[in-house]
Amino acid sequence: MLELLRKRRDKLRPWCLEDEPTRTLQLPAEQRRKLVNDMTRLRNRLTRTLKGYFPQVLTRFQPLDTRLVYEFLWHWPTREAVQEADDRTL
Repeated sequence: MLELLRKRRDKLRPWCLEDEPTRTLQLPAEQRRKLVNDMTRLRNRLTRTLKGYFPQVLTRFQPLDTRLVYEFLWHWPTREAVQEADDRTL
């Protein structure tokens, strides 16, 4: 840190306290960012899982984060279950 202060002082900026509206929005914005990251992580995890054991879902449904996909996987969790299902039901 001493070297940074001695040799690179021009790279340092003074710390400024944010104004009240910025501080007020900081927590909700951070929470939203975390939720978006969680959704992305879960969507990617679902995609990886489906690639491994039920890849047909990936070709039939896009995007994966819809109620239709959830209901489909709930009723027919495997390829075999889909093959046994009545066409009218599907």
